[in-house]
Amino acid sequence: MKIIKNIVLTSLMVSGLASAQSNLFLEHNGLRQANPNSPAGALDCDNGAATIYGQPINVINFNTARTSDAEIAQLTSESIVDGAGVITPLANGMSDSISFWGLSLEFAGGFVDTCIEDNTANTPFNITFHTDAAGAPGAAIATVVATPTSIIDTATPFAFTTIFKYNVSFPATDLTGAAWVTIERQIGVNAGNGNQCLFLWLDEDLVGSYDDQAIQNGAIVPTDHTYCISQAVAPPAPVPSFTWIGVVLMVLTLGFFGRKFVK
Repeated sequence: MKIIKNIVLTSLMVSGLASAQSNLFLEHNGLRQANPNSPAGALDCDNGAATIYGQPINVINFNTARTSDAEIAQLTSESIVDGAGVITPLANGMSDSISFWGLSLEFAGGFVDTCIEDNTANTPFNITFHTDAAGAPGAAIATVVATPTSIIDTATPFAFTTIFKYNVSFPATDLTGAAWVTIERQIGVNAGNGNQCLFLWLDEDLVGSYDDQAIQNGAIVPTDHTYCISQAVAPPAPVPSFTWIGVVLMVLTLGFFGRKFVK
């Protein structure tokens, strides 16, 4: 498993914004509400397939996003839990896609603006599915390195930016036994002015719907990050090919019925 050096958190207040932040997180203390003009499907798990497991965005209760980006060696992992908030491995985990919500921000001693450059460049993500090791990510079951198939601006506000939904597809993979998911954006491009572009994984820590616990660089943090794992879509049944064998069988069949009709 990747070992990453911890970074000391130093909180700041952004002038003119009701948001606390550091290079580890951004906290949104303003009005939380969905944009009624948000694109269809931007705020739910629907990816055209059944959801194996989902912690979708709650448009009323999100308030924090944590950095998970190789640019500053920050790695965030989220658990898979049952209805009582107990970590529970997937029992039937054949999947071919995952969606998650986050922010793409320009960092210059603090988060200062939306940074669309990484989104535009479609910088890849490292997504790893782990077993559980006594309440922490254990052995890796599968690792996906992929660029998003789509990035949707949900038009839902968060501090001075908006929330993005990232959809990632991958070859059908058996994730049975997975109890943790780690999502990290790879080192990508900088903002046009040279500042860093960082990915922050959105969480909602006001609801208590899950276990209110994630892992960032090996340390427990009181957050529930938003993501959905979708069931693998079965490929369509192959259409029988019209081969010479089929032609022969058709001729024999027509010949048989033809002779019977003549008689």
